[in-house]
Amino acid sequence: MFGFIIVDKIGEEKLVYIKSEYSFDTIPTVNSYGYILVDNLQIGFNMTTGCFTQLFGYFPQLLFCEKKDFLIPNAQKGILTLDIENSSLSSGDSIRLKMSEEWVTLYSEKMNYVYFGKEVLSQCIEYIEFCSGCIAGIAKTGDLEGLWLPINWI
Repeated sequence: MFGFIIVDKIGEEKLVYIKSEYSFDTIPTVNSYGYILVDNLQIGFNMTTGCFTQLFGYFPQLLFCEKKDFLIPNAQKGILTLDIENSSLSSGDSIRLKMSEEWVTLYSEKMNYVYFGKEVLSQCIEYIEFCSGCIAGIAKTGDLEGLWLPINWI
C-alpha cells in the first residue's frame, strides 16, 4: 500500500505537537483528498499523485505513554507515497489501518521523539524521512510498520 520516491531534498513542512489540543499538525497545512488513519493520526495524500501532503490528528497517548529511550533509524530522504490504484481509497475518503490498533507508543525525552509502531519490526524495512525529522518504516510488502516523529511543542 505504501511506497516512496528517493529525493535529494524534502519539503519545508514541519510537524508540531499542540499540547493544549493533544494533537499533531503539519505546518504549513496542505490540503489532502485522501487519508490513511493510523489510530487517530491522519496521513494525508494527494489523490492524483499519491504523494504525502500532511500528517495531523489527536494523539493524547504522547502524554501518557511509556518514557523510554530508543534509536532513531538512519533514513533516506524521500516522498512517502500511497499506491492509489491498489488501495480502496477514493478522493475524500479515509481508511483505517487495522494493524495500528496493536502498535506501541514510546516517548524519548532525551531525543524528544515519539515512536508509534509495531513492537517488533520486520527484517526488511526501508526508513524514509518524508517530512522534516519524520521517519516512516516501510516493509518490503508495502506495510507501514512504524513512525518516528519529532516533538516540536507549541
